[in-house]
Amino acid sequence: MFPKGRARQKQRTIRTGSPFAGSSIAPSAVALVPAAEGGQGTDVPLDAGVFPQTALGGLVAAWLIVPWAVAGFLWFPAGGMMVVVLGIMLAMIAGFSTRPRLALGTLAIYVVLAALFLSQFLV
Repeated sequence: MFPKGRARQKQRTIRTGSPFAGSSIAPSAVALVPAAEGGQGTDVPLDAGVFPQTALGGLVAAWLIVPWAVAGFLWFPAGGMMVVVLGIMLAMIAGFSTRPRLALGTLAIYVVLAALFLSQFLV
């Protein structure tokens, strides 16, 4: 696709930070990783942009709805099961945060709650 005699292009970067920041603040840059050996396309790392903060917010949200899932188990099993499914999705997103072990523990809590809900439905 690219001419063989052409030298590799310079490594491109993704600028992060505020576009309105003054010149006194140097913006950080995350280097793009070349995708395939042929040089077609680039892979954007997961730590570029706001995704780590989004995943951390997912972890906090997963912990905030644990009491609602437990209350659903006691009073309204069908609604509680929906909350457990939401918690599982949030914990999976939180696995990409800066605290993956805590996210894995949260996911384990929701899997146990889901097993409890299913056992309650089957009895």
